Amino acid sequence: MEAGLFLVADGQHRFVPRAREICLFIFDFQKRRGYAPSFGDVACHLGWKSTGRVQHYLAIMRRAGLVEWSGPRTLRVTNWPAHNAPSLPVSRANCAA
Repeated sequence: MEAGLFLVADGQHRFVPRAREICLFIFDFQKRRGYAPSFGDVACHLGWKSTGRVQHYLAIMRRAGLVEWSGPRTLRVTNWPAHNAPSLPVSRANCAA
């Protein structure tokens, strides 16, 4: 697994807060809207102005086998550790409707 996304304790991989927030946002966005978020949607949710930073995080998460995408609006979570399963959706009202 790629450094920076996980903490390892007792042999268990756990998401660091930012990676977890990104995955929760992807889950919530798809559930609410019925399609995948764009990199711009992720950037807005995180309060970032640049999608370059999102691309960096998602590239690390892709190499770790957590997300995948093949084109616009195809971003999806592919591997969510059971001990970190999403519980409550997250959303930010200041992002695109």
